[in-house]
Amino acid sequence: MNPKKAKKKPTDRPVIASSTASLSPRPELVLSRRAVVHTEEEENALYEDNDNNDDADADNNIVLSAEDEADETAEDELVPSQKVQDQSAMVHKLAYKIIHSTNIVLPAWHGIQRDLSEPQTLMPRDVATWWNSTFDMLNYALEHREAVDAITQRRDLGLRKYELEDNEWVILQQLRDILKILKDATLYFSHATPNLATVIPAMDHVNKTLTSFSRNKKYLPSIRSAVSAH
Repeated sequence: MNPKKAKKKPTDRPVIASSTASLSPRPELVLSRRAVVHTEEEENALYEDNDNNDDADADNNIVLSAEDEADETAEDELVPSQKVQDQSAMVHKLAYKIIHSTNIVLPAWHGIQRDLSEPQTLMPRDVATWWNSTFDMLNYALEHREAVDAITQRRDLGLRKYELEDNEWVILQQLRDILKILKDATLYFSHATPNLATVIPAMDHVNKTLTSFSRNKKYLPSIRSAVSAH
């Protein structure tokens, strides 16, 4: 008599939790906003959606209570680096509005530049796949601050929500200054074929410089937090 075959117990397959890290081809993005790579078309759609949400909030005319304002203050203290991301995103949205409103905002922008005796140029936008484009965008905005202030103060253009306070300009200036080291490193490596003898010392220098920025109290807490977090 054949012995009964033991029933095989189903073996549980191990569940492997897959996590995909957000990688960005541009290291400066981690200091200014979340490093998620989008195509230019995807970024345009993303910021259009954000603008629509902003407009909806403005239409609702929400008045924050003292308790809500206290909660917002507590959040700012917990994640001060978010302020850096917010200011950079605000400049990006303004650049998008100027470029794509060809009948209203763009002529007004060129008119302001003429009144200020500036050449008629467009603000570059930061794109995830373009190296150093965040630095270029902030550098342009800072160099044309008078024109940026003028166009955001025009109530008829609907750009008041992009108006920057003095302390917000300071955040953008300090962020630009920090991103410059990455811009300089990129230009340095692009001038010749990099090798280990040049790359390793250069990257060590970048790392030490960013570390010193995170400890330098002349920079705002939001800037130091953004640098030290990455």
